[in-house]
Order: sequence, then C-alpha cells, then structure tokens
Amino acid sequence: MSKYDALIQEIRYYYSMIYEWHHMNGLKRHKEKLISDQHEQPDDIFFRKYLKFLEQMPYPESADIDSMLLTAKEILSGCMEWSYWQKIKQDFSMCEAAKKIRSTIEQVENETNSNEKIHNLMSLQNLISDSPLEANSLSIPVSRHELNKEKYYEYSRYAYSDVIHIAEIENLGGYVALADTNLEYEERFNWSNREDSHICFRNSKAMNFTQDNSEDTLCALAVSGEISILSVKIGS
Repeated sequence: MSKYDALIQEIRYYYSMIYEWHHMNGLKRHKEKLISDQHEQPDDIFFRKYLKFLEQMPYPESADIDSMLLTAKEILSGCMEWSYWQKIKQDFSMCEAAKKIRSTIEQVENETNSNEKIHNLMSLQNLISDSPLEANSLSIPVSRHELNKEKYYEYSRYAYSDVIHIAEIENLGGYVALADTNLEYEERFNWSNREDSHICFRNSKAMNFTQDNSEDTLCALAVSGEISILSVKIGS
C-alpha cells in the first residue's frame, strides 16, 4: 500500500467513526441537548440544518476527501459543533476525530503537492537531445519556511537531475555549477523576501551554459590554463 493510500484509509477510518456515531446516537443526543439548554422542543433552525446534513452524509465507503473534510469542519465549527465533546469511545472525543481528519488531509495535500513539484522540476531540460535546447525556466510555489538554501538544494537535485546522471555517471560538477549559478540569480532577485513565495529554476541554456561532449575537452582547457586539475583518479 502506498503512503497516499494509507493516509486516505486513515481519514476514512475516522470519518466512519463520526458517521456511525451520529447515525446511531445523533438525533437522540441532539434533542436531549436542545431541551436541556433551551427548555423547549428541538424545532429550531440549527436542528433542521443538522438533520439535512445528516441525511446528505455519504457512506464511509464512498465518501470523497471533500465530503470528509466538510464533516470535520461542521464538527469543529458548524451544525455538528454541538457534538464537539461527545465521546465516540471512552478516551476519544468527536473533536479529536475531526481534527485527525483535518490534519491527515493536510498531509495528503502536502504529499500530492510535493510529488507534483518533483514531476514538474524533472521535466526541465538542461542537455542537448534530438531537438535544439531552448532557454527555459520553471517556478514552483513554496511555503515561507521552504525559502532557505537547504530546501533550495533539495529541489535543485530534481531540476538538474538530467545533468547529475549523464550516461549513468554521477556528474556532480555540472550539477553544482548549475545549482549555484541559479541560486546567484535568485539571490539577486531577493528570493527569500518575496511576497509571492516561489523558487525559480532556470535551465542551462537560460544561464548561458554550453554543452561540449568532445573527449579532450578537459585536457584542452587544462593546457590552455582555463582550468586547473588538482587530482586525477585512474580507472580500470
């Protein structure tokens, strides 16, 4: 079972607890509470709203995320709030089940958003293939607490993943050059203080990198003095 499926199953478990309690005990308990609080018959607008909501609650097996989240919201501050402190089990109240649903749905949304970001970042092309490489960039929305270098470099490994693994060889030098250069662009635009929180990743073409696949490239650069080779590891 995937993490996503496990989270959905957890949400459905808490929703089924709420559903069963309200359909077995809700009407009786709500009437008792209204009479106790108001000393009159339960015919007010809130009771009628509760009845209507109860009728429309989907079965746990078929309930979607929106329906389960709506039920949690109605318990926390809505037509089902009267049952906030009602005990579903001896040590577990209605509000706890509602809060579990809400927090677990947030986990699902974060997981979904994270997977979507990774998928989009890995679509950024940095190497020349069958078609000419065009300058391109990709912005991803992030939360305020993600606007830091640690999270930036985590995302950058996906944005420049095609450079990291060239012909099954880990090309960390090319990745570091792209990631560091792109970060310089971001810092130039004061990326950590933006009101609309996002990180922009530019591909190699947009940052004026060129790709040279000739075998003697490094040797030629070393001979011309453009780079210095500090050490060499001889392979088999």
